[in-house]
Amino acid sequence: MRSSMGNTADKDRALVAAVLAGKPDAIAQFLQEISGTVWASCRALSRYEGEARDNSIAIIAQLRHSGFAAFREYDGRSTLKTFTALVVRDLQSRNIIRLFDSDTDKAWRLFEQLFGPDVRRLINRRLPDANSDELRQDIYQSVCLALIAQNYRRIRAYNGKGSFCGYVLRCIDNLIRDEIRSHIAPRFRFPAAIARLGELERELFRLIVRDRIPDEAELLAQQLRLRLARDFTPVEIDAALHRVRKHATNFTPSAEPTEFDEVAEPSPEDRLVRSGDDDLLAAAIEILAQAVRTLPEDERLYLMLVLGENAPPPRELARIMRRPVEEVYALKQRVMRKLRDLISGHSAVKNWLTPV
Repeated sequence: MRSSMGNTADKDRALVAAVLAGKPDAIAQFLQEISGTVWASCRALSRYEGEARDNSIAIIAQLRHSGFAAFREYDGRSTLKTFTALVVRDLQSRNIIRLFDSDTDKAWRLFEQLFGPDVRRLINRRLPDANSDELRQDIYQSVCLALIAQNYRRIRAYNGKGSFCGYVLRCIDNLIRDEIRSHIAPRFRFPAAIARLGELERELFRLIVRDRIPDEAELLAQQLRLRLARDFTPVEIDAALHRVRKHATNFTPSAEPTEFDEVAEPSPEDRLVRSGDDDLLAAAIEILAQAVRTLPEDERLYLMLVLGENAPPPRELARIMRRPVEEVYALKQRVMRKLRDLISGHSAVKNWLTPV
């Protein structure tokens, strides 16, 4: 079976290489191979077959016009069908964002058709409780309203860099987290000194203190673009960070409540490290080790790298793991959340937490 899969991947890579070299016979075979996937993707977003046919022709034309450039990244690790579906999805997304300039109603209909399942999937992942159906639906509606707000400000904020699908999914996940906080987590107040600063400074405080995003200009600029829908120069971010650092040591509550901020409670892992009870600590660490062994391979690799003696900085970590820096940060958040979920309900951890 493995040999058969390997042979298929080799054939697909060879076919794609020939297509990128511009060989007519290979292009004809390639178009025949991907036509069914293109049609299925276009039909899913079309109201009738004629519209699907026109959209399929347009997608094929876009692929031809670019010299099939999107397939340069194909490495055979996924099937050609799966990779084609992802390429078509990104092309559809880019077409939709352009459509927002001429027909916002149609653009939004297509956008929701394309990303609606992703919104529900992300909500279900964060709210797995079977009794949360009503809350899930409320959050879905709130996320849609947030995306529509201010003439689709968040969607239009895409600056053309990287995958539009990746940008949208990060934006949606941020909105879902904020909605869950507003429904479930208690609201807290900004420190008084921070509350008196501007929107940029408050957002930076929220990102660094609450969300624990590394104090790196590139990561912060990406998150600010998602949340505030505008680009900030490194000079603006550095100046705002200076003002935040100047006041962040005084955590006197302000007189006005925040929009959706919360006090960052130490995680179970943080408490584990700080505990002075050796016996309880040892038992809790064993539970943590067992939890780590249940993680997928990429998440265990991340922990192995960051917990080593010479943990690489985020950029080097991203290079080693062959991922964008922002994906490495998302991986960190996912790993920490999983570990908290896995260990917080265990009796050994509860015994350790009791005297803390």
